[in-house]
Amino acid sequence: MRSRSRTLAAVLAGLLVAAGTALVTPSAPATASAPAAPPPTPYTPDEESLGQHQAPEWFKDAKLGFFVHWGPYSVPAFAPPDGGGARQGSDKYAEWYWYEMNHPGSPTSKHHAETYGEDFPYDRFVEEWKPSAFDPKAWLDLFVDGGAKYFVMVSKHHDGWALWDTKTSDRDTVAHGPKRDFVRELFDAAEDYPLKKGLYYSLAEWYNPAGGWDPPEHSLTEGPKNPYTGAPIPYTGYEPVADDVMDHQYPQMLELVDEFDPDLLWCDIGEHVPNNSLEVMARYYIQAQDRKRPKEVAVNDRCGPSVHDFTTPEYRNQPDIETDMWEATRGIGHSFGYNAEEDVEDYLSDEELIHSFVDTVSKGGNLLLNIGPRGDGSIPEIQADRVRALGDWLKVNGEAIYGSTYWKTAADPRSNVPVRYTVKDDAVYATALAWPGEQLRLDGTLPLRSTTDITLLGGDGKPLPWKRENGVLTVDLPRTGTASTSSRHAYTFKIPTRGAHQVVHASLDVPAQPPAAGEPVPATVTVTNPGPKRSTEGRVTLDVPDGWSATPTSAVVPELEPGASTTLAFSVGAPADAPPRRYSVTAEVRLGPTTYQASDSILLSDLVKVVSPEKLNALEVAEVGASPYVDRTWRIEQLPEHLDGQLLVPGANDDKQRQEGPMSVVDGRARVTGGNVTLARDGAGWSDYDVEVTVRPHTRGAGVMFRSPDRSNGYMWQLYPGSGLTPHVLENGTFRRLATTIPVSVEAGKEYRLRIEARGSTLRTFLDGTLVDERTDSTFATGGVGFREASNEVGEFDDVRVADPAGAVLLEDDFGSGLERWANDTMTDYLVVDLARDAEVYVAFDERGAPENGDWWPQWLDRVGFVRTDERVVTSEPSGSAMVLLKATLPAGRHVLGPNAATTSQSTSYFTIVNEAG
Repeated sequence: MRSRSRTLAAVLAGLLVAAGTALVTPSAPATASAPAAPPPTPYTPDEESLGQHQAPEWFKDAKLGFFVHWGPYSVPAFAPPDGGGARQGSDKYAEWYWYEMNHPGSPTSKHHAETYGEDFPYDRFVEEWKPSAFDPKAWLDLFVDGGAKYFVMVSKHHDGWALWDTKTSDRDTVAHGPKRDFVRELFDAAEDYPLKKGLYYSLAEWYNPAGGWDPPEHSLTEGPKNPYTGAPIPYTGYEPVADDVMDHQYPQMLELVDEFDPDLLWCDIGEHVPNNSLEVMARYYIQAQDRKRPKEVAVNDRCGPSVHDFTTPEYRNQPDIETDMWEATRGIGHSFGYNAEEDVEDYLSDEELIHSFVDTVSKGGNLLLNIGPRGDGSIPEIQADRVRALGDWLKVNGEAIYGSTYWKTAADPRSNVPVRYTVKDDAVYATALAWPGEQLRLDGTLPLRSTTDITLLGGDGKPLPWKRENGVLTVDLPRTGTASTSSRHAYTFKIPTRGAHQVVHASLDVPAQPPAAGEPVPATVTVTNPGPKRSTEGRVTLDVPDGWSATPTSAVVPELEPGASTTLAFSVGAPADAPPRRYSVTAEVRLGPTTYQASDSILLSDLVKVVSPEKLNALEVAEVGASPYVDRTWRIEQLPEHLDGQLLVPGANDDKQRQEGPMSVVDGRARVTGGNVTLARDGAGWSDYDVEVTVRPHTRGAGVMFRSPDRSNGYMWQLYPGSGLTPHVLENGTFRRLATTIPVSVEAGKEYRLRIEARGSTLRTFLDGTLVDERTDSTFATGGVGFREASNEVGEFDDVRVADPAGAVLLEDDFGSGLERWANDTMTDYLVVDLARDAEVYVAFDERGAPENGDWWPQWLDRVGFVRTDERVVTSEPSGSAMVLLKATLPAGRHVLGPNAATTSQSTSYFTIVNEAG
């Protein structure tokens, strides 16, 4: 072991010094301009104390940071862009190369053997790592060009290789390979740049002999092996320790804090492995404040404890505004580490990147965008181009991004193109994700005065003509179109309210239908202050249709502290002779010289009432922007004109009734139809056991459920004719693959003997006596067994035998005595409605389920009398598929439309639109 500038004993001695400083009272996180007053107590290593800490203002204002994944994995630079590896999701990540190559049959395992040979260990890539093009200033210049305010460098990933001169072992880039301290070089160069500095640290190491991490558990107790021969291989640079947390992980984290003084500590995998992160966080917060010039720091949510300053969703945005601080993280392509297999179609386009970024910021988040340098340290030009395109956009539109917060809503259901909102000071910014054409239509709740000047960023600065009527703001756009601005891909409109003490949010809520005919309609107006200043006192007035009444006629809005809301209640009355149609109600909110308009609508109609399920009683109005599903965030984007303004029954998703099950005995076998899972009643507590069953798949496959605590959770091994065997895990009703389909010969109508051995977290699968799969997964430790067919077809099962590891029989059934021991029932959805008069009823189903496509549509459509039309409804459903409308003219009375699927278990949701007959 080489001579060290600081021994492990010195590191631990430093910890004792840190403990001595624990009585020093730290300062609270500072604002962007000046430090705040210190909190009354110091930080101690417990969640209650650390929970006082919050994300600093610089982090909230920054909006954009760059992530850098660079390590030995950048040398082979390989991952299948379409996945198909051992661990779904991360199998596309090139930085997971070592893990994937250690799983026989994975694309990476095959690639490694073919490219480097079976005797080439992963650690040899460190010696092959030649960073000849690494220029930290070039990296930092690109970060600045891209508009970032901070960066986060990976200091150590799950392969255990530290990119700095760590004192706990020789497994670093100073003792081996490049012989360079990359963290120090980048951090030293960054002193000359206006960027906050962050460090990523993985608390887990896959094959560390003192405690490796084999997802999803911290379970390995031995070092790495050659995946092709099984022979042990060295864990390069490893030095034996008594405890991998206290003698390795914890001291390394303290090194990062003490030696590099980062502004941001970005942990990973802490929730899955033992850790001492509470001590680290306390030390980090104290050292940031216990100095002559305190600094503001932040910690993410992956260190292990439940306390954190921000959360980090990966490769996804939040579906809507999230008021707690969060940061979306993703690569420009599918991988974080550089993947030479990715081509241009695997990368976000300039437009896709900008749109994703704007969406993130509108919902209250930051974007941590990853850059994956090549092994030589150069940044691929396609990544650099995307970064510069984002920076160019920010040069024009940055005032709508940096230092902004969210508006009352991220998107605008009334806009004629997708729009995302942000707010800063006394201005609201509407960023259109497509050029609107001649006019831009926006929600009329925006704060406007008669003198408000709406301008286009990147344009000539001249005000754009606008008008506001019936809760809709219409802005006339320049005749030169996109040529009128220097912005590209997204276009920001600034809506200032000069003189406003504080921009607030205002919303009006009235029920889509009156509670009962002739009764007053309750209405509420909610005003929220999202900003840092107290809002002024104001007044709300309701504008109702002629002949209607509003009680009270107006109400006072009190001054609101930052973050506070107030809700004002009104009662709206309609004349007894008001004809059944849609009526608009508008609330005008005046705060000093600023006015806001919030609009909603009431449909006077007793035409339809939902009897069941109860949660669908609150009907909506069918219109662009309406949400057609109770449990989803999808919105209507286009619907036939004659259905606009009619009654919308949002959808029947998961309210279920127990029905007779689909399992029967036919020709001495159990036959399952309709996609259901049925479980042995007496197996809910089995742990280690073997299950054997004869399976006869039909057209689309059949499988076995095991370790299933209920009908919505467990494992499912499915045999697909023409494809093979696919392991799945079912969690809360949702399937995900544990691996891609294992290529074994499966024919429809042929019998197969399937055997699964469950031992702890190890699952071994045999088909006709041959081992075809072995894997580790501990999602479910106990359960029973059951069956499932695939895709609304038929599956047959026979001769079930379940035994414990000693061979004692737990269950044996040839179905000769029927199905008494099986929980042969299911749960299905039914929509029950009462029609006051004859009505035209439309139901909308996904076009992918049409008979000529997937054939998911339910059989009850024919029973009730629905006929397919040529009309469609377009929603914001991510796949882009349309909803096909089917129509039936139904008489007055009660009608049962459900269930909501072709079979008793599939979740093909639909929604319903009802209007008067004729």
